[in-house]
Amino acid sequence: MLIVVPTAALPPAHRFLYPCGIDAAENSRSDLSLLTNKFFPLHFSSLKICGTTGYEEAAAQGIVAGANAGLSVQDRDPLIIGRDEGYIGVLVDDLVIKGTTEPYRMFTSRAEYRLHLRQDNADLRLTQKGVEAGIVGVQRAEVMMERRKHIEASMKKLHATRYYISLLL
Repeated sequence: MLIVVPTAALPPAHRFLYPCGIDAAENSRSDLSLLTNKFFPLHFSSLKICGTTGYEEAAAQGIVAGANAGLSVQDRDPLIIGRDEGYIGVLVDDLVIKGTTEPYRMFTSRAEYRLHLRQDNADLRLTQKGVEAGIVGVQRAEVMMERRKHIEASMKKLHATRYYISLLL
């Protein structure tokens, strides 16, 4: 029900407040793509209704849900990020598979692969998935491929380098 209040009846605002409303949906009704309704294929859940309390968690779910809504319209496979591929994958897996009985916050300690999930290799782990989902542009993909080539060349050079202890003494 919508209630309309004439603006002339409102007093002048001296300070604006931030409205906050919390609602929740049962996470186990979603799948890893955050699709919540199998019968209406464009209902993807995200934001704070999935049991999170933080803006970052809500934004992460929004990225996945938004990408998958677009992919669904195109009849393409959903974007699923695994626990070993990114913290978004840990977050979605925790909410959907494990569930939560309290407001969820993403802590690095929740990730089994936290030593691998670093910001310095995020592009190497996730750019190709983004390209396949259509949310990463060609220019960004080319930058990542060039970086990958440099890393592989450096690793090849490193593995070919040999030091002999007798020469160093």
